[in-house]
Amino acid sequence: MFVFFFKQKTAYEMLRSLVGSEMCIRDSTQLKKRLVGNIKFVGELYLMGLLSNAVMESIFKQLIMDFDPENPCAKDDYVFDVFATLFTTSVLKFLGANPDSVGRIGKKVEEIEKAHPVARVRFQMLDILELRKNGWKRGGPVLRSTQSLDKMDSGGGSCLLYTSP
Repeated sequence: MFVFFFKQKTAYEMLRSLVGSEMCIRDSTQLKKRLVGNIKFVGELYLMGLLSNAVMESIFKQLIMDFDPENPCAKDDYVFDVFATLFTTSVLKFLGANPDSVGRIGKKVEEIEKAHPVARVRFQMLDILELRKNGWKRGGPVLRSTQSLDKMDSGGGSCLLYTSP
């Protein structure tokens, strides 16, 4: 006669056994969304004056300043998402207080853009470099009212056009 004793798995053990499954992928995307949302909140706190420049510089340093071009995949991709979100949120105020730090960060962004193998990360860094090239002002389509074209319109109403800057 054989007696078998089966140990019942806990929820934690079952979750750990699902590595690589859709559930873990879903959880990682939820985690990334949560991190990006939280860091945007941190950026807004900085803009309101509730965080110091030293704190922001420390955050930037922890996110990207230790990037190694010899081992570009040492950091997870979401770290660069978090950095891009925080930097684009707070760059104008941070630039006024720390222009030297912004210069160092810009050089590191160029380094990441050239060395990182993931296209999405490279494009995020290119967006930041383009923002710098435009004087830290966002580009993109601009909504303009075309009052001068009203004369051509027989109805006399105004029209709106999307034009590039």
